Amino acid sequence: MVSADPALQALLTRLGARRDVPLAPRTTWRVGGPARFLVQSPPTEALAELFGRCAETGSLICVLGRGSNVLVSDAGIDGVVVTFPDARAPLTLSPEGRVVAGAGVSMARLSAEANGAGLAGLAWCAGIPGSVGGSAVMNAGLVTGGTREMRDVVTGVTYVDPSGVVHHLDAAALHYGPRKSVLQGAGGCVTEVEMQAAGRDAPEALAAATRAMIAERRKRQPRLPTAGSTFVAPEGEPPAGYWLDRAGLKGHLRGAARVSPVHANWIENTGGATAADIADLMQEMMDTVQRQFDVVLRPEVRRLP
Repeated sequence: MVSADPALQALLTRLGARRDVPLAPRTTWRVGGPARFLVQSPPTEALAELFGRCAETGSLICVLGRGSNVLVSDAGIDGVVVTFPDARAPLTLSPEGRVVAGAGVSMARLSAEANGAGLAGLAWCAGIPGSVGGSAVMNAGLVTGGTREMRDVVTGVTYVDPSGVVHHLDAAALHYGPRKSVLQGAGGCVTEVEMQAAGRDAPEALAAATRAMIAERRKRQPRLPTAGSTFVAPEGEPPAGYWLDRAGLKGHLRGAARVSPVHANWIENTGGATAADIADLMQEMMDTVQRQFDVVLRPEVRRLP
């Protein structure tokens, strides 16, 4: 819910908030209801004020990046949703390899601009469908051509906590682990990410490596709407897709949500799926793997709200 507090309402007006905005087109699964209020690209100071005012009034506020790795409820979000469109997000790259990206910069844009500047170590980011901010929070990564993760390049972040206080955290303070950090589930919002490239290389070579990596990934990824990997690889065990495949779940349907026949750790919207379809299918996948193999799968997907 959103309080009728005059100061909060005035702040939303000042930030150009829009009412009752559909969120399904803003998610890669193409599901979910509307946002009561949508605020785009607020400056860090204004965002801190917004979080603080929402905390004081008991109003719901959450952040939606590029809509991957999230499942928005069919009822929508009866609160304030903050987004950072890529086109408005700043990105600076220094010749020494220091990279500073606004939270909304897409990982594909980060890769392309780093490649063009001859900065090595970021080409793999093109394989991640999300934004830099969300990727830094969840330690996004991939294994095509060798495991690479955000913790390999992040040196620090600017973070607005749920009470509206701005923090500058170095990489050690993030306590990165497999697809997780100390900020995951903490609320608040990362507004800026600082990274360090791994030296220099010819732009043409970096671009070629990116194209090869994307081509390889496309061979093993579904083409229908998905949110990316659904479950984190269990620590010390084979990846989630291995267990889901052994359980015979490829192609399994719940409503219009389907375990991908291409990769068992991806759920596809085959057309008209609801968030409830996807949530029910996720639960069935977890229950089946635990029952058959006594392996607990942890969702990589974040539920909103």
